[in-house]
Amino acid sequence: MNLSQYTPEELQKARIYAAKTERNMIEAYKSKEFLVNNPEKWLADTNKIIKDIESGKLDGNFTIWQRMNYYLTGKCPALLPK
Repeated sequence: MNLSQYTPEELQKARIYAAKTERNMIEAYKSKEFLVNNPEKWLADTNKIIKDIESGKLDGNFTIWQRMNYYLTGKCPALLPK
């Protein structure tokens, strides 16, 4: 996927979609669906990841690119070939 073919608005929506997984993890943690060893550090790290995703700093990360690609195209490319 060539990100340059999308408008800044489309890319930002895709980034917000890509960060949804981390936001969902925070909500699951807050509702006590799982525990973490160091809650303060985990929350700070996860919030930083959300900010990095939404600012475009992680557009080159495969997992983030994969989520953005799915949002923009409906396709989810595999990491490894068949």
